Order: sequence, then C-alpha cells, then structure tokens
Amino acid sequence: MKKAVMGIVMLILVVCAPAQAFALTAIDFTGVTTDFTNGSWSLGFEFTTNQAISVTHLGFYDDLKNGLLESHSVGIFDVTTTLLVASGTVGNADSLDGFFRYTSIVPVDLAANHAYRIAAVTLQDNYTWGTTGYVVDPAITYTKDVYSASGTLVYPAQSDGISNAWFGPNFKFDESGNNAVPEPASLGLLGSGLMGLIGFNRRKRK
Repeated sequence: MKKAVMGIVMLILVVCAPAQAFALTAIDFTGVTTDFTNGSWSLGFEFTTNQAISVTHLGFYDDLKNGLLESHSVGIFDVTTTLLVASGTVGNADSLDGFFRYTSIVPVDLAANHAYRIAAVTLQDNYTWGTTGYVVDPAITYTKDVYSASGTLVYPAQSDGISNAWFGPNFKFDESGNNAVPEPASLGLLGSGLMGLIGFNRRKRK
C-alpha cells in the first residue's frame, strides 16, 4: 500500500511540474547574398501565427558574427500598429545564435491566427536580404517584408511584398502549453485518488 501511495504522490509531482521548454527560432538561414546599410530603418517582416506561441527572445542580425556597431531596439507590433513587445536593446553582450544576437524578454503570448509585424532599428549596422537556406518555423507563416525610414522603433508601415524578408530582426519562442499548469479538475481527481488510498490503508489497519 505504501508503494501505491508513493506512486500517486510521484504522479502528482510529474503532472504539476512544468515541462522543459525549448526556444524555437522563427526564421533561420545558412548564408546571405547581400549585406548593406543605407541610412537607418525600422524594418523587418510580417508574419501570421499558425498556433498560439510565447515570444521569449528578440534578436538582431550580426552580419559577420563578430559584434555590432550599436545596440538595437526590436519590437513586435500587431497590425493595428500597437507595440506589443519592446526589448530595450540587443547588443554585443547578447548571445550569438546563427546570424543573430538574442536578448531574453519576459515571455509575451501571441494568439493563434493573428498577423504581427516585427521590426528592428538598423542604425549603422548592416541588414540583409536574399538569404540562402531560408527556413520558416511551421508555427508561423511569413507574409512579406515591412519597413519605415526611422532612427527609432516605429511601426513598419511600408512593404515591397518581398518573399525573403529584410533582416534586421528575428525572434525565438516557445509553443504555448509547454509550461501549462494542470487543470483543477485533473488535480482534484489525483487528490481524490490519493485520499482514497490513504483511507483504505487506515481501515485495513483497524
């Protein structure tokens, strides 16, 4: 009986423990064909969420993977121009993953089947387009490039409809539910089972 009780306790602990989350990269590529800068822009890309996601990191393109000239503001807007996520800065102190340096943020949930625009202020650093080995995570759908001429982070209102975005920005995310707390009903069933075993054990001892 003790083994049965311990088994229920372990089951509760497993159910209640958050699952390990792995940050996924929104868009990745293996190489580039064009790097340039021609003034400062608030630029990036529009995407649609195919499922609910939680943004955990915002990134900026490091062309030679050897450091940035300046720190860069990065943000995600909804299509009504509301700024949802603003990172402060992405700079040389942030970790490099592929062609991007990423800063972690307090996770922000994006709803499924909604359109969003991510933008970064380029300042003096290069940005790129025409990448090779271009891969989009299936949790999102890339829509088009977006941009506005600006030295600060603003809604990127214009687009040329380019199918291989301006980078600029990128982000990492977790699939929603990775850290979900079990529903109260599930906990209630587990608790009832545990109490039933304890009661049965007491009656058996009498």
